[in-house]
Amino acid sequence: MRKVGGGKRRVGWQAWRLETLEGVRLPPLAAIGAVRLLVLVVLALAPSHEADARRLPGEQVARHLIDVALREWRDWGRTTVDASDGTARLERMGAHEDDSHPFDARARVHRYWALGTGSAGANGAPPGAGAPWSAAFVSFLMQQVGVTAPAFVGDAAHARYLRALLRYEREAGSDAQFELLLAGNETLRPGDLLCGPRNISRLRDRITLLRMEDVDDLELLTASHCDLVVTVDLRRQVAHAVGGNVFDSVAMTKLPVTTDGRVIRTLARPWFLVVRAR
Repeated sequence: MRKVGGGKRRVGWQAWRLETLEGVRLPPLAAIGAVRLLVLVVLALAPSHEADARRLPGEQVARHLIDVALREWRDWGRTTVDASDGTARLERMGAHEDDSHPFDARARVHRYWALGTGSAGANGAPPGAGAPWSAAFVSFLMQQVGVTAPAFVGDAAHARYLRALLRYEREAGSDAQFELLLAGNETLRPGDLLCGPRNISRLRDRITLLRMEDVDDLELLTASHCDLVVTVDLRRQVAHAVGGNVFDSVAMTKLPVTTDGRVIRTLARPWFLVVRAR
């Protein structure tokens, strides 16, 4: 520590000669009491890192995420995709991202960018023409339910916000809002974020689908996709998930699950990760 001044200075109660406050002369003890009160007020008003990190009830977060996702899906005209047999087939097309009438899809996508990632331009435009907006959609969902940094850091790329979630979980432990789990080991729950790769990994001789075997493999992920699970039907062995930028719309996709509710990984939807609110 750098010393200020040339010599030692003894500081004790006698050195505290604070006797005035706002021009009013006070006895020394009263002045000390006033200072203590002022410090308490400042501490109470100052932002708290613990408050920033405080997590919301997991069931509440899951329920509200589903509500917002279904609202958006209905607004877009209920685009529906069937991926239950390992392929992805469009069953119903609602609004397309380029539509402006009767539903202004372009304005809605701009809203996802602006509120979800803060990366929209002055007029709400995305950062680049044709930029994928599925991560902006997920970031928008989180923003709408009040889950913000450091619990969730909105981003234009799924891979980046997933890595941020993993780092924060390892730093905060059980205080983190979300836990990251391998999809193959988990029974899906409504409100889960289901994520998988959509590209070749940085290891050029290995396909991402084969590499995604552990949560740490997130470091190899360059491009990915996440949808929000809204229903799980164990009897029919299907789940439904809502995502953005699916067939250039906000779509609900039917997915295959096992008898105990674990998602089945396919080439069309190579899910490997579940992000679950605690």
